[in-house]
Amino acid sequence: MTGTVLAEPEAAPAGVLISSPDAVAMAGITFRQLDFWARRDFLRFEQRQSRRGAAGSGCPRSWPAEEVEVARLMGRLTAAGLPLETAHRIARSGEARAEIAPGIVIEVTA
Repeated sequence: MTGTVLAEPEAAPAGVLISSPDAVAMAGITFRQLDFWARRDFLRFEQRQSRRGAAGSGCPRSWPAEEVEVARLMGRLTAAGLPLETAHRIARSGEARAEIAPGIVIEVTA
């Protein structure tokens, strides 16, 4: 059985910080997913100060390109039915193959 091949979003260069709206578009996930995964410490962001110099809750987040890629993979894996924790572990590992249970191996392709 083969799955649908999704078009790859244009990747940002390493070291570039990406705004939340752009990160959501590039990862193919919703803002609610991005926010929830960040609050659960599955994703790491950089807090930007507001124009008034404030930082903290309600201030814009910037996302490293590497985190957007983790979010993209997590989105694909959770859409395929994997639990969030398993999707995070696989996406964060960077490995193309992962054993999700004894004797059950999945292969992640771009």
